[in-house]
Amino acid sequence: MVLQVLTVRQASMAVNYGLNKVRFPAPVPVGSKVRLAAEVASVEDIAGGVQIALRAMVHCTEVDKPICVAEPVSASTDDSSNRPLANRRTDQ
Repeated sequence: MVLQVLTVRQASMAVNYGLNKVRFPAPVPVGSKVRLAAEVASVEDIAGGVQIALRAMVHCTEVDKPICVAEPVSASTDDSSNRPLANRRTDQ
C-alpha cells in the first residue's frame, strides 16, 4: 500500500527501518475491507541517502475509528546522482 503513496527514485538500496510509533485502537472485524491513508511526516538526509518517515492510518469499513495508527520509517541510499530520491505521488 505504501508504494501508492511514495515513490523513491534512483535508489540503489532501500531498507525498512521499522516503526517509530504504532497503535491498534480498534480490532478488525472478519471480512472487513481496509484502506490506508498516509502522508510524509519527515524526510531527513543521512549518509548516502535519505530517511523517510510516514504518518499512516489504516481504516476499515466496519469501524468508525482507525484500526492502526503508525509511523513507518525507511532509509534509501542514492546512486550518486544529483536527482532527488523521494517524491510524493501526485498521479493518484
